[in-house]
Amino acid sequence: MLLWLTMSRKLIFTALCCIIGLLASCGVGPGQISVLSNQYGVVLLNDGSDNASRWQHLQAAVPSGAALYFPKGNYHNSSAFGWVLNKSLKIVGESSGSYDGTSVTGAALFLDPITLNDNFGSSVAHVAIDVRSSAFSDGVSSGSAITTSGGMQVDDILYIGTGLVNPGHAVLMQSGPINTVTNVRAYDAFHVVAVRSSTTTVSKVYALDSYDVIVKSASSSGSVQGVSLTNVTCAGDGDHNGCQIRVESDDPNVMTSGVMLNGMTCNDVSWCLVFHTENGGVVNGVSATSVSGSRVGTGIYAYVLNGGGSMSNITVSGPCFSDVQEMILNSAKAGLQLSPSTCP
Repeated sequence: MLLWLTMSRKLIFTALCCIIGLLASCGVGPGQISVLSNQYGVVLLNDGSDNASRWQHLQAAVPSGAALYFPKGNYHNSSAFGWVLNKSLKIVGESSGSYDGTSVTGAALFLDPITLNDNFGSSVAHVAIDVRSSAFSDGVSSGSAITTSGGMQVDDILYIGTGLVNPGHAVLMQSGPINTVTNVRAYDAFHVVAVRSSTTTVSKVYALDSYDVIVKSASSSGSVQGVSLTNVTCAGDGDHNGCQIRVESDDPNVMTSGVMLNGMTCNDVSWCLVFHTENGGVVNGVSATSVSGSRVGTGIYAYVLNGGGSMSNITVSGPCFSDVQEMILNSAKAGLQLSPSTCP
């Protein structure tokens, strides 16, 4: 009986402390390190104060592969490119919260980008990133180099950007291969998800008032192949400014190939699916299924620019658009194969 009373009191005390935020360990999963604890001799600040030096000290202290848990709060880092990893780490937030069009609530909120810096196996999950007051505009970036340091994972991300004012990526996957991006909500992003690495899987993306979700090969990032996009929704807010879903190449020495698109939805957009080459780029082998939308300017837009390029083996099966102004634009140059609409 005495043991039961002691345990009960401890549980009640712990619960109350969690409610009022006194315990840094609340919500921490097995093997995770709370950044508000002093386990490694440094405590991060979640009140919007600068964590630049504290972050460097914490990274130096924790082992490679550590999972760092960020409770709800506002996390600022004034370093160039924000929260830059110098080793493989797992960033785990308490929640990605919600956005009402003005402010983010209930989140582990990062006020600057998270840069994985080409560290193999790094990951980010359950966080919000609001860069409207940051000097840097990306949300989560794998890094900027053409490397083989892939195996990166991004899951449950809420991103608030500045649109074309300071264009940025909600998620950039350039280091690779074998990366996974899931459950992304992006508002006012330029590139919502930019895939420039092979064998990358993207699923469950919602973008409002953003420019594009893009799969692209370029001289800066190399050829891209074996990419899958599933359940992507691009939406506008009434003025046809929702994003496009783009597959493109802009260099003759690289190729975008083997791209699978399934469950693409476009609502209130100027263009939905866009296939594009320029400067001699090559796009070969794209399959799109279950493509739908409403209030669409052009459903499928295929075009070449500035020195042209080549497109082949592009198939779109049974697209269904309601209130579409133009189903296909400029497809004769693309080798585009379109099966009949499957609209009910």
